[in-house]
Amino acid sequence: MSDESIREYVDLPEWVIQKHATNPSFRTPFFSDILRLFLLEKYGGVWVDATIFMSYEIPRSVLSSPFFVFYRGSEPPNSIIYEKFNPMYFSWRTGFKVRMCNSFIVSNKAHPFVSALKELLLRYWSRENEFMHYFIFQILFEELINAFPFCNVQWRHEDDLNIHKMLFEVKNIYNEIDWERLCNTCFVHKLTYYNDADVKSHYEHIKNLFC
Repeated sequence: MSDESIREYVDLPEWVIQKHATNPSFRTPFFSDILRLFLLEKYGGVWVDATIFMSYEIPRSVLSSPFFVFYRGSEPPNSIIYEKFNPMYFSWRTGFKVRMCNSFIVSNKAHPFVSALKELLLRYWSRENEFMHYFIFQILFEELINAFPFCNVQWRHEDDLNIHKMLFEVKNIYNEIDWERLCNTCFVHKLTYYNDADVKSHYEHIKNLFC
């Protein structure tokens, strides 16, 4: 999607587009944070990151939710594995504010969370040229849902570990039993790009599905 095609769908402030073009700190992920909120506010629907793999259709119960995200649940017995993998994202410490996954979002048009979070991110980036934390989106979301009146808004979520489980095994050697098990952990899976995955891995199997 180019700057011109973006303008066909939403009216981003010109300073946002210019900052993305000229400020190396305002990288594509941060630009995308703002873009997804503008799109969801205006149209509603589903935001899906490019690194998402869908193993099943989105459940109707999720699609019909006014607002849905994957959000940190109770601490699992193997939490140390997650914390070692990415301590900036995975933690169950009291007061830890990175708890939601923004790679998959379902929202009604003009949902109060989306509109308020959009304004918070715009306000932050209009004044700052550096990011205080890579997961600024998630931190602001955590602050928002604990503040009045947003703390009274009902919303739906599932444990964010569900969407990440495949990530930890996707480079393992493919076999049908494990593949079915991984696909059944969730209907959607947050992955990333790998250059070192074995040609016989689950990752390569996913790539081959689209070839």
